[in-house]
Amino acid sequence: MSLITSLRDQYTGPHQKSIQKYFGAATRFDGKAPVFDFPLTLLCFTNRCGSNMLAEYLRLTTNFTGLHEQLNHDVVPRLARQAGYDSFPNYVAGMASAKVTAAASFGFKASWDQLLMLLRWNIPAMFSGLHILHIQRRDLLAQAVSFSIAAQTKRWNSLMEGEKPVPDYLFSDILDRLNGSSHGNRMIRQICCIYDLPRVEMYYEDLLADPVGVLNAVHSQLGLSLRRFNLGQARLQRQADHYNEAFIARFKQDFIAHISA
Repeated sequence: MSLITSLRDQYTGPHQKSIQKYFGAATRFDGKAPVFDFPLTLLCFTNRCGSNMLAEYLRLTTNFTGLHEQLNHDVVPRLARQAGYDSFPNYVAGMASAKVTAAASFGFKASWDQLLMLLRWNIPAMFSGLHILHIQRRDLLAQAVSFSIAAQTKRWNSLMEGEKPVPDYLFSDILDRLNGSSHGNRMIRQICCIYDLPRVEMYYEDLLADPVGVLNAVHSQLGLSLRRFNLGQARLQRQADHYNEAFIARFKQDFIAHISA
C-alpha cells in the first residue's frame, strides 16, 4: 500500500464512504463561482460536547440557521432520495436554500471527518466564505461518561425519553470514548491548521456558565452583531445526574488502580 493510499484511507470516515456510495462520482463542486452570497458555518464537534445546545442558542440569535447533523451517513441518502437530489452539491444547495432569509449564515454540524469530506469535495466554494466554530469540553472524562450513558439510554438530549433508564458502568467503553473525543478534537485542529482555516474555539463549561458571553465572543470574532434574542426560548437542558457523578468517580479509581497494579 502506498503512502498516499494509506493516508486517504486513514482520513476517510464512514460518512464519506456512505455518501460516496450513494452519489457515485457526483460529489465534488466544480463551479467557477459561489452559488450563495452568504457564508457556510461548520460547527465542529465531538459527541456530548454541548454542540446541540450551542446550535440552538446560535439559531435563536437569528444570525444562523441550520447547524443540524445533515451530513450523517444515514441522513444524506434518506433526504436526497426523498427530494430527488442527484449529486452531493445539489443536496447541500437544497439544504442551504431552505435557510431563513434574514439569517447571516447557513451551517452544518461536522465531525472531523465530515469537515475533511467537505473540503475534499470543494463544498465551501459554493458559499461566500467559511466559518469554523469548534466547541469542546475541558472535562474530557465527564464528556466520555456522558457519551457512554447516552449510547446506552438512547437519550441524546434532554427532550428525548430514552430507552434504558438505568445505565451500566463500563470502564472500557468510557476509556474508548475518552480517547475518541481527544482524537476528534486533535483532528479538527490538525485539519484547520493544514488548510489555514481560522477556528473560533469555545467550551461547554463556559456555555453553561455564561451563554450570552460565549455568543458575544463568537459574534465578535466573526464580525457579526449580536441581535437581541430571548435565551428563555431554548429548550435543551444539561442532562448530567447522579449516574454521571458516580461513574466519573469510579472510573478515576479504576484507572489509577489499573495503571498502578
